[in-house]
Amino acid sequence: MSAKKLIFWQNCISPHQLPYIENLIKLSQVLSVYLVVPVSTLPERERMGWDSTFATNLVDIYVDPNEETVEKLLSDTNNCNWHFFSGIRADKFVYNWFKKSLNYEINRAIITEGPFTYKWPLILHKFRFYFFDYKYIDYIKHVYAIGKDCKDYYESISSKWKVIDFVYCVKTYYDDLSLISETPLINIAFVGTFSVRKNPLLLLNSLNIARKKSPYFSFKLSLIGFGKLYKKMYDFCKKAMLFDSVFFYGNLSNNHTIDILKTSDVLVLPSTHDGWGAVVNEALNCGVFVICSNKCGSKALIENSNRGIVFISNNHEDLTNALLFLCQNLTDIRKGKTERFYWAKTHISGEVIAKYLVDTLEKENVVPPWLS
Repeated sequence: MSAKKLIFWQNCISPHQLPYIENLIKLSQVLSVYLVVPVSTLPERERMGWDSTFATNLVDIYVDPNEETVEKLLSDTNNCNWHFFSGIRADKFVYNWFKKSLNYEINRAIITEGPFTYKWPLILHKFRFYFFDYKYIDYIKHVYAIGKDCKDYYESISSKWKVIDFVYCVKTYYDDLSLISETPLINIAFVGTFSVRKNPLLLLNSLNIARKKSPYFSFKLSLIGFGKLYKKMYDFCKKAMLFDSVFFYGNLSNNHTIDILKTSDVLVLPSTHDGWGAVVNEALNCGVFVICSNKCGSKALIENSNRGIVFISNNHEDLTNALLFLCQNLTDIRKGKTERFYWAKTHISGEVIAKYLVDTLEKENVVPPWLS
């Protein structure tokens, strides 16, 4: 089979996708890789600490390309080539490129999270899809579904396309496996916006309950992020007298966030809805134990394993029990840091996901490496 040209049409250069995209070119089945984006970094992501300076020379990146460049990329209709769009209409630029691509007989796929059901129930998303986007199904060969709920949704939409398990992935950061604390203080990290959807108030409430339940429960919580719930969180900490244990860092660069994760025992992601939650990837890449809600797509990385705990979303009792488990098993959790790091390196790294993506283009029923 001839080597493939792979073209990715995305809304920005994402640190949660570039690690596998840049590794595709290292595979013998791949001739060239292109990434097409309207902007390097979205303003809202930049405020959260995203940085486009990680861009690589392994990939030809087009930022805000002109019409001639777009047409040139689409006009090569070699049957071995594939075009991957970030959803259908999630971004206006990607949607316009997607519509232009319909003029060409090309292999077309979408890479997407599931519907945002935090505000709209799933049935309304289905109605919207059937009304606006059902006409595109015959033009899409593969759907790379990020998270099990996403896969279930797109399989329920149609049997005409092939729906494939997919994930975000991040750079492998961890380079010092000796950073293991020996103090009884549990180092906990939360990374995300201070919003009702990310639910950091549930974490503060559960930590306060755990502290009251066990005289041995002592912790340091690093809160990385900002958002509308900041004042409520600040007031809660003041009322519960948690300021000796809770530290607000605000929005940090990705490198600074990773520095804090490296010295953490656990990451907690208590979201009421999260299509994936790439901070779980980042935590595992640092060898960190993870506690996340069952509404996070990234729960797939820790379910039925010793890498973390999945708790019932918005249930403070269930989260409190998970936190108390940390207290009772802290020594073993710290000993497992190296094992978690190597699991991430061999199951969800850029190299591994790149190979998995290419395998799905050439083979049937490829087992996702993070589920093997």
